Amino acid sequence: MQALDSGNHIASMNVSLLAPVLLVLSLVLPTLVLAQDDIDCSEQALVLKSLHQDVNAAETIVQHLRSVVEGSAAADAGTEQLEALLAARAGEQDGQVWPVQLSCASLTDEYAEALTQLQRNQGHISNLRDRLWRKQPVELREALLNIWRSRQRVLLHQEEVLATVDPVYLAEVDAWLNQMGTPLAQQRREFFQLQQGLADDITTKDIQLWIELWRQSQTLAQTSAVSRRKADLPKALPSDTLGLLKQHLRILELDALVMSINLNTGRSLLWREQGPVFEEALAAIKISHTRLLGLEARAIRNIFKWLYVDARVDFRPAGGVDSSLWRYLQIAEYLFGIFCFWALAALARWLRTPASNWHAELARRYRKQRLYHQVLRGTTSFPTLLPWFVGWIGLDLLKVLFTDYHLVLLLPLIPFAKIYILYGLVAEFCSWMLHRINERASVFLSDKESSRIARRARYASAIILLPWLLQAMAHLTIGNALLLHHLRWLTLLSILIALSVLLHRYRDEFVVALQSYLPQQVDPWVQRVFAPRAAMLLRPLGIPVMLGGQLVDFCHRGLIDFDWYRRISARSFALRSSQSAAESGGEESEAQERYRQWFGEDLPEQKMPYINVELLSIVQASVEQWQAHTSEENSLLIQGPRGSGKSTLIERLGSWAEKERELHVCRVQVPAKTTTEAQVTELLGAALGINLSAGPSALVASEAERQPTVVIIEDAQNLFLRKVGGLGGWEMVLSLLRTRVQSIFWVIAISNSSWAYLRQVFGGDYQFSKVIKTKAWTQSEIRSLIMSRHQLSGLSLDYDDILLSTRGPQAGNVRNAEQLYFNLLWDASGGNPMQALEMWLRSVTVRTKSVLVSLPQQPSSSALDNLGADLLFVYSALMLHENMTSDELVETTSIPESTIRTALKTAFDAGFVWRTKDRRYRIVPVWIPVLGRLLHRKNLLNE
Repeated sequence: MQALDSGNHIASMNVSLLAPVLLVLSLVLPTLVLAQDDIDCSEQALVLKSLHQDVNAAETIVQHLRSVVEGSAAADAGTEQLEALLAARAGEQDGQVWPVQLSCASLTDEYAEALTQLQRNQGHISNLRDRLWRKQPVELREALLNIWRSRQRVLLHQEEVLATVDPVYLAEVDAWLNQMGTPLAQQRREFFQLQQGLADDITTKDIQLWIELWRQSQTLAQTSAVSRRKADLPKALPSDTLGLLKQHLRILELDALVMSINLNTGRSLLWREQGPVFEEALAAIKISHTRLLGLEARAIRNIFKWLYVDARVDFRPAGGVDSSLWRYLQIAEYLFGIFCFWALAALARWLRTPASNWHAELARRYRKQRLYHQVLRGTTSFPTLLPWFVGWIGLDLLKVLFTDYHLVLLLPLIPFAKIYILYGLVAEFCSWMLHRINERASVFLSDKESSRIARRARYASAIILLPWLLQAMAHLTIGNALLLHHLRWLTLLSILIALSVLLHRYRDEFVVALQSYLPQQVDPWVQRVFAPRAAMLLRPLGIPVMLGGQLVDFCHRGLIDFDWYRRISARSFALRSSQSAAESGGEESEAQERYRQWFGEDLPEQKMPYINVELLSIVQASVEQWQAHTSEENSLLIQGPRGSGKSTLIERLGSWAEKERELHVCRVQVPAKTTTEAQVTELLGAALGINLSAGPSALVASEAERQPTVVIIEDAQNLFLRKVGGLGGWEMVLSLLRTRVQSIFWVIAISNSSWAYLRQVFGGDYQFSKVIKTKAWTQSEIRSLIMSRHQLSGLSLDYDDILLSTRGPQAGNVRNAEQLYFNLLWDASGGNPMQALEMWLRSVTVRTKSVLVSLPQQPSSSALDNLGADLLFVYSALMLHENMTSDELVETTSIPESTIRTALKTAFDAGFVWRTKDRRYRIVPVWIPVLGRLLHRKNLLNE
């Protein structure tokens, strides 16, 4: 009970303490709330003040834009200020987000009204800028600035007149100035109104209004001429005042011309962009094309009049240099501009000579480099065209210079100077075309005829460029217009007429040249269409065909030096000629046999022509390094297909080593299939004069007594057979090569097929440190080999009609036939000299005093396509070992003897295998590449 009484006592004490606190809070809280409301309203008042500032700024921009449209802007408002006003974003929605409303009740209505006004002004500003500037094309923007610049000139001069005139005449002069300037001010206002309409979808009504304003501007420009307005000058004015007013009349005339020209710019834009709608507008206001051409002619006249008036009017603001001094400065500027034209022409003419000398020097320096030579060949016309190109670029630079110096009379000369450059280029093209036509027709041109061609080319170029000149003049003055449309058709017609007249004098040559580019089957058609005199206007239609053929011929001449293209060209010709050529047959005559002797291996050495293919120098360098003890390598292997020049190379190497290096040379011709160690040691021992029965140690024992010796082993493919135990001879040679002796340099010559097999068996890197592969001879080397041997016979050369029947200037040309033949021979032989010699002998017919050369024929592989695998395996053994007996074939192939005999008989019948006097079988040389490709394709030969 005592505890309960104590708790009640404490609770009564807490209630008595809280009562005063609650009373104080009830009195203070309303005051705090009112103070907070005052703070919020003051902050929102600052927001409203900022809003009013933006509203006032936007209102100011609106007023500026309206003053532009209404023509009430200040006279000193220049084009820079105008462009800044129209292109800026000031006064528009700038990303600042204003509150939708304010919480302060006293500011809510005022804020809402100000926010609405700001949004209205921002929309109005954005709309005006879009319609006056941002949505307008560049041409109308420039027109707006030009008109504004002319307005500023008028107003500034008007202020200058009013500031200068005597106060007694001020009212009269002011009234006169307002009267004279009112029509132009009204026309400017209409321009700004109509320009805004072109920013939206353009209607027929918009174009009608623009055409009407354009017509009015032409009339106003005519009536604003000073000569017509002098009578309107106030009477009884002082002479200096009258002079100022006359100057103001010139400025007003210039302003009217500027308005007419820039309205014509808008008309040109509408004609180009809104052609169909423009035609509808013309029909609506009943303006025919004839009348439109008259209006365009008046517009051209206004352009030239503007050039004259603009050059005479001093439009500088007051306070500039003296007028007479300004005239002298202007004359000096124009004289400087004319001097620039003269200097550019002199520079262009001067460049021709150094460019020709530079090109000739490069041609001389790089004449032996195929790629550079073809590049220089493609730039042969560079010295001729360089002056014209320099002139064109220089004119572009002069245009920038004249624009900066405001030389308005010289600026129109730039397009006409470019027309002159085009005149020169067209004349060069016409002259080149006539020369090519006569060349293809095999017509020789004398100096007099060449001069006549140049003169005719200039006449044709003038005919072509005259309408082009008128077209450039029309485009410069009135832009896109009906007149320009007619002039374009006239330009095409002038090109047709000029080319027709140009080709009429050379119509027969043109027909022959055109036929040379086309298949022979269409020759009658070309003759009927282009040869008659009445077909004068049809001949230019054949020029694109001739130019295409000339381009193909140019590419052919440029690529013929490259082996890959020469091979394609030769095969293409052989394919086209396959139906016209036939293989020569029959037994050889006595004359043919005598002629063959000049191409045999038994030709006397003193008469043997030698063709340097740069392989000998490589071998000689290795021998020299060994002899000078700068290299420890004393072995070299030469591998290549049969007939690739290995024997000739070895013979030359031996002669050089004996005579020039004073070395002892041992040439070892390996007999057929010397495949055992005993046979090899006996053969090499006899050549070296030592007993090699003890093996490689015998070489070391005789090292001190031996003079430096070059041992040449020919036909090393005879040192092995592809059978078990058949590699003993080759292994013995390798063991001798590995012996450390310094007195012997080994040179091994072997066929490429045999080396490919041995490399797979022993590994090429472990047998010889240096392996040289004979290269395929180039076309020029093959030609030199054959022609040098042919010249020894003393007979002349004739070529078959199929080689002489090419079309064009090379028709019947022996040099061209010779080039074509050796392209075919080089491709068919694969660059193998022995095969080329054999194909040459097969393709010639020897007469009493001459040799008739026909197409080189490569054997057809059709006889090999149906052969069985066993027969092909036999032939692969022949290719691998180069020469074999029938018994050796049985041993190496493990094929029954009956099958071997069948394979040999089949080969005999097909003509690709022959038997020597020692009863050894060989592949006929001309069949080696054909059979080799087949065996490689069937994986029967190592590569």
